[in-house]
Amino acid sequence: MKYSLLFIVLFCLSTVTVRAQEIKVSGQVTETGSGGLPGVNVLVKGSTQGTVTDIDGNYTISVSPDATLVFSFIGYVTEEIQVGNQTNINVELVPDVQQLSEVIVVGYGTQRKVDVTGSISSLGASEIESKPLPSFESALTGKAAGVQVIQGSGIAGSAISVRVRGSTSISGSPEPLYVLDGVPITSGDLSRSGGKQIASNTNALASLNPNDIESIQVLKDAAAAAIYGSRASNGVVLITTKRGTSGKGKVDIGYYAGFNEETVRQDLLNSAEYVQLYQEAWENDGNVGPAPLPGGISREEALATDTDWQDEVLRKGFIQNFNASYSKGTDKYGLYANGTYKEDNSFLEGNTFKLLSGRVNFDYNITKDLKVSIGLNQVYSTNDRVPVGFAGGLGRAQGSALPIYPIREADGTLWDEVPFTNPLLDLRNDYRTTEHRTFANASVSYDLGQFVPGLSFKTDFGIDYLDQNEDQFRPGQGAALGNGDSRDVFVKNYTTNNTLTYNRILNTDHNFTFLLGQSYNYSRTDTKGFNVNNLEGKIDGRTKDEFDPASVTDFGRDLQEFSFLSYFARVNYKFRDKYLFAATMRADASSRFGENNLWGYFPSVSAGWIISEEDFLANNEILSFLKLRTAYGVTGNAEIGNYEEYGLFITNANYNNNQNLIRGIAPQRLDNPDLQWEETTTFDVGLEYGLFGDRIYGTLGYYIKNADNLVFNANVPSSSGFTNVLQNALEVEVKGFELSLTSRNLVGDFKWTTDLNFTTIDNTVKDLSGLPPQAFDSGDGGEIRLFEGEDFATFYLQRYVGPDPNNGRAIYLDINGNQTYTPDQVNDAVRAGSPFPDFFGGFTNTFSYKNFDLSVLFNFSVGFQIYNGEGPQQLAQIAGFNQRREILDRWTPDNRDAKYPALSLNTPFINSDLYLQDGDFLRLKNLQLGYNLPSDFLQKYKLSRARVFVQATNLLLFTEYDQGDPEVVRDNQNPLDRSLRASATYFTPPQARTITAGINVSF
Repeated sequence: MKYSLLFIVLFCLSTVTVRAQEIKVSGQVTETGSGGLPGVNVLVKGSTQGTVTDIDGNYTISVSPDATLVFSFIGYVTEEIQVGNQTNINVELVPDVQQLSEVIVVGYGTQRKVDVTGSISSLGASEIESKPLPSFESALTGKAAGVQVIQGSGIAGSAISVRVRGSTSISGSPEPLYVLDGVPITSGDLSRSGGKQIASNTNALASLNPNDIESIQVLKDAAAAAIYGSRASNGVVLITTKRGTSGKGKVDIGYYAGFNEETVRQDLLNSAEYVQLYQEAWENDGNVGPAPLPGGISREEALATDTDWQDEVLRKGFIQNFNASYSKGTDKYGLYANGTYKEDNSFLEGNTFKLLSGRVNFDYNITKDLKVSIGLNQVYSTNDRVPVGFAGGLGRAQGSALPIYPIREADGTLWDEVPFTNPLLDLRNDYRTTEHRTFANASVSYDLGQFVPGLSFKTDFGIDYLDQNEDQFRPGQGAALGNGDSRDVFVKNYTTNNTLTYNRILNTDHNFTFLLGQSYNYSRTDTKGFNVNNLEGKIDGRTKDEFDPASVTDFGRDLQEFSFLSYFARVNYKFRDKYLFAATMRADASSRFGENNLWGYFPSVSAGWIISEEDFLANNEILSFLKLRTAYGVTGNAEIGNYEEYGLFITNANYNNNQNLIRGIAPQRLDNPDLQWEETTTFDVGLEYGLFGDRIYGTLGYYIKNADNLVFNANVPSSSGFTNVLQNALEVEVKGFELSLTSRNLVGDFKWTTDLNFTTIDNTVKDLSGLPPQAFDSGDGGEIRLFEGEDFATFYLQRYVGPDPNNGRAIYLDINGNQTYTPDQVNDAVRAGSPFPDFFGGFTNTFSYKNFDLSVLFNFSVGFQIYNGEGPQQLAQIAGFNQRREILDRWTPDNRDAKYPALSLNTPFINSDLYLQDGDFLRLKNLQLGYNLPSDFLQKYKLSRARVFVQATNLLLFTEYDQGDPEVVRDNQNPLDRSLRASATYFTPPQARTITAGINVSF
C-alpha cells in the first residue's frame, strides 16, 4: 500500500514539475531601425515546434525554460536566444550582410549583385539540376525576363534557339555568345546542310551537363555585355560550373526515369473519308465514273486498309538519367567530380540520344596569395537522328503516306509501290551522329597585395575540342544496294585571358575597382566527307580508304579558321555605398573583318543610385530596397561567317563559244574590304525594388536597341560582272519593357512563393538601304518580307476570302482589294502578321509544407502568328497528301458557306493567310512534387538528405492554334531563315510531354 501511495505522490509531483516547466513566452521581432517584422520563423531549436510572427511582428509560444528559440527570416541574420526564466523576449534582426552582398558572375570577374549597374538575369543550380532537360538552355524557359527559348521540336538532341531581347540580325547568327568558365564555346548546329541530309538539326550545347552547372547569368544590355565587344550584340550567357565546397566530403546521387509522348497529334482522314473526298475532287474536275486512286489501289483494297501511319512511327518514349558527384573542400583545396549518364528515347521511332559525361574541377591554394584551378570535362554522345519535315518519319506519316496504302506486301516486305510514301522505309535509314567533346581550362591567380595593396593578377587558358562524326546509310530497294555518306567535323577552340584587377578604398567613402585585360581566341573547323555507293551495310566509322575506290564519290574537305585579339578595361566606382558608376571599353581585331575595318571599339557607361540608402527613405516601412540604374553602350555581332570579305569565283560557269558551251571560271561575289561587324547601340534604364522587408522584390526596366550595319548578301547589277556582294546595309530597332517579381506570399510551416517575369518586344525595321522588301525571303514556308517602319520579319501572304458560293473556287483579293481567282503571288501579297510575339514570359508558384514541396511553372507567348507550311498540301492537295479532318468543311452544293474551297486534284500551291493562325499560348511547362524523407530515416541510414519526386513537363497547353504545337519551329538550316522564320513550321514534330519519377540522396 505504501508503495502505491508513493507512486501516486511521485506521479503528481512530476506532473506539477512538467507543468511548471512550460512557460508562455511572447514578444516582438523588429528590423534594425524599423518596426515589427511579419512572417519571422520562431522555432524551438532541435524540434519542429514553432510559430510565425503576425503582421506587427508579435509572437507567442509555450516552451520549457531550457529551450533555445531560433528567430530566422530570409535576408536577415538568424538569432538564437536561451529562454531561461524570461517570459518576454524582444528580438531585433539585422540584415544579413552576406545575403545582401550576394556575388554574381560578370564578364571577367565577379561583383556584388547590389552594385551591378547592368541588366543581368540569373539562374541557380536548384533551377537546373535534376530536371529532364533536353539541353541546359531549356532551363531558361519562362524563368528569365528578356530571354525567349524556342524548342526546335520534341526530337531528342534537337536544336534549340535562344533570343535575348528579340532579333537584330538577318544574315548573321541571332544566338547569344556562350561562355563556359571564362571560355567562349562552340554552339549551334554542326550537322550537314543541304545535299542528301534530311535528318533533324543537332545542338552542340546538348553536350553540357546541367548537373555540373552552378549558375547561369544572361548579360542583356551593353553595360553588362560590352566587355565582350564584337560578340555580344545578341547577349552573353555565362555558365559557371560547380567547385569544391568547404567541409567534409559530400556525395550526391540522383536518378530519374520516365516516359514521353507527343503533345499534339494531327487529326487526319481515314480511308473511307479519303476515298469519298478523292472521288469528289475527281468529279469536281469534270471527270465521270470511279476515280483511279493513287498507287493503283482499288476502291475495295482502300476501304479494307485504313492505315493510321502516325501510329506506326510514334511510340511511348523512355528517358533516364543517372548522376553522381563528390565535393570536398578545405582552406587549402577544393575538389568537385561528377559523372552522368543520360538516355533519351523520344516518342519517334528510331530517335535516341545518349550521353556519358565526366567532369573534375580542382582548386589549390599553393600559398595564401597564389591559387591554381583546373577543370576537365569529357563528353561522349550518340544521336540516332530521324528524318524531319516531308522527307520522312512523322512528316511522311502526316503527308504522302495515305490511309489507303498498306504497311506491308503479302510476303511481309514493306510496301513500296509508290516511292517516298511509306515512312517505315524512311525509318530504315540510319542517321547516326557521334560526338566526343573536351572542355578544359586552367587558371593561375596571384594576389599582389604584398607589393601593391589591392592588386591581383589572373591568367587562364581554355580549350574546347569537338569531334563530330555523321554516318548515314540508306538501304537499297530490291536487288539494288544502298548508299551512304560520312562526314567528320573537328573543331578546335583556344582561348587565353590575362587580367589585372586593382581595388582601392579612399576615406571609406570612395571605392574603386579597375580591370585591365587582354584576350586571344582562335578557332579552327576542319570538315571532311565522302559518299559511298553500292553499300551492303552501314559505314560504322570506316574511312574512305576502307571502301572500293570506284564506289567513293564526292570526297571533299573544308577548312575554316578565325581569330580574335582583344584588349579591354573596366572601372567601377562606388560612393558611400549608394552612388554607382561603371565604364567599359573593348577593342577587338578579328580575321572576320575587312582589311579596312580590322579593329572595332565597343564602349559602355552606366550608373546607379541606391535610393533606399538615402536619409529620406530611412525607416520606411514599405520600401526596403530601391535602386535606379541606367546604361548606354555599343556591342557588335561578328558571327557573320569566315572569309566573307573576299570575292568568290565559281568553277562551273558555262561560256558560249560559237554555240559551243565551254566550262570555265566566272566571278560570283564581289570582294568588300570595308566589311565589318554588325553594331548595336543599347540604352537601358531599370528600377530594382524590395517591399515590406523584401517580401516582394524584383526589377522593372525599359530597353531600346538600335542594330546598324547589318550584314546582307545583296545582289548587284549584272553589268558589274558579279552577282552579289556581302555588305553592311540595314538597320533594325528593338525596344520593350521587362518586369520580374518575386513575392513570398506565405511563410511559416506552409510557404508559398511566386516568381513572375514579363517581357514586351517591339521589333521594327528602320532602314533597308534601298533593298527591295522581297530580297529577304527564301520562299520556303510562307513569304517573309521586310519593310521600313514595319515589324521585323513580316509575313506577306495572299488574302483568302473563301470559296465562291456559286462554284466553290477559292477567292482571293488582289493588291487593290478586288476579288480574283488567280492572285499574283508576288505583287498581291499584303502584310498578314509577325512571327515574333508582342510579349512573353512565365510565372512559377512554389509551395512547401513540412517535408513536401510543389513547384508549378507556366510559360506564355502572345501576339504572334504561325505559318503552317504544310497547310497548302494538307488542306488542299488531296491528290498526293492525306488531309486534315477539318477539310470536311469544304464547299459542296449543300455547303456553300464552307471554310475551304471545293476539292480538286489540281489545286495550285498558294501561300495565303488561310494557313496563318495566331500562335498565342499558355503552357504548364513544368510541375514537380517532392518529398524530403524525415530525419529519423536519414539518421538510420546515415544520410544528410534524401528526396523523392515526380515531375511532368508540357503537361497542359491552352491555345486556339489547332495546326500543331505552337512552341516549335522548323529545322531551318541557313542563318537568314533562322533569324526571320521564328514561327514557320513544316511537318514539324511537336514537343514532348514527359512524366518522370526520381530520387536524390546525399551523404
